[in-house]
Amino acid sequence: MIDTLATAHALVEAGLEQRPAEAIARAIRNGQGYAASEDFVRAEIGAVRSEIGAVRSEIGSLRSEIGVEIGSVRAEIGSLRSEIGVEIGSVWAEMGKLHADLTEQNNALLRWIMGLGFGAIAGVLAQLVVQILQQ
Repeated sequence: MIDTLATAHALVEAGLEQRPAEAIARAIRNGQGYAASEDFVRAEIGAVRSEIGAVRSEIGSLRSEIGVEIGSVRAEIGSLRSEIGVEIGSVWAEMGKLHADLTEQNNALLRWIMGLGFGAIAGVLAQLVVQILQQ
């Protein structure tokens, strides 16, 4: 940064009047201030860009981890679907066995009932035959 007072004196010695010399010195100093501010802003922009790069890298890393997790979850879901399929097959097989057992029990019950019915009919017929023969 320039010394505004020294610059103004130098301009007065060079033949300018005091006020214009001071105005020129201030303008030069302000211009240098703007240049310094511009350099500072550029440095800040560079730092922000660097941080953005780090954030993008972190996002990429997180996406990769999420992809691995999603793959793991999908594999687990596939495994669970397989297990459920096996269990459902097992339940269907058990239901088939129960149905067969019930059918067999129903048939046995029907045979027993019919046996009782035929036995009763045979008993009644036998009594009728005996009564007819006794007459």
